[in-house]
Amino acid sequence: MSPRPSRERAGSSGTTTGHFPFPFPFPFLFLAELVLPGELGSVRVARHCVKTVLTAAGHRDVTGVQLVVGELVANAVLHSISGLAGGLITLDVRAVGDTLARLDVMDDGGLTVPHVRRPDALDCSGRGLHLVAETALRWGVGDNALGGRVTWAEVRTTEDEPVTVPKPPDRAAAEA
Repeated sequence: MSPRPSRERAGSSGTTTGHFPFPFPFPFLFLAELVLPGELGSVRVARHCVKTVLTAAGHRDVTGVQLVVGELVANAVLHSISGLAGGLITLDVRAVGDTLARLDVMDDGGLTVPHVRRPDALDCSGRGLHLVAETALRWGVGDNALGGRVTWAEVRTTEDEPVTVPKPPDRAAAEA
């Protein structure tokens, strides 16, 4: 059984999103659980598996979900105890219909709490959670009962409505 969080912290928007794990604000359907080694190679595996699972469940646009899961798994490897030898990361994938995916990345905790950083222009890292905040509808961090951490995100899996750009007026008709 996967560790579950006992409380939740606000995401980047600064708003509290409710208590976790139950009840969810939406009727989430459990799709898959992956237990991955705490190493950077797990990022690629997580992206591939999430794409496969969500596509099989009827989700059309999973590129945003792949970006988010890659960042969350990479952070769990780089910034938690799960990144040490023998560490594990658990990824749960849930869905609301074919329009929304929820990802829960569970690790063994660390010395810091994930938060959006404001890196300098020349910094080589520190932008991952900014990408998560910009891509996900909501995201947050919670502690689980075993002393670990859960970082979660909810991401749309439908393409945005196409933007209609008006045609420029025909020059010949405008001059006549």
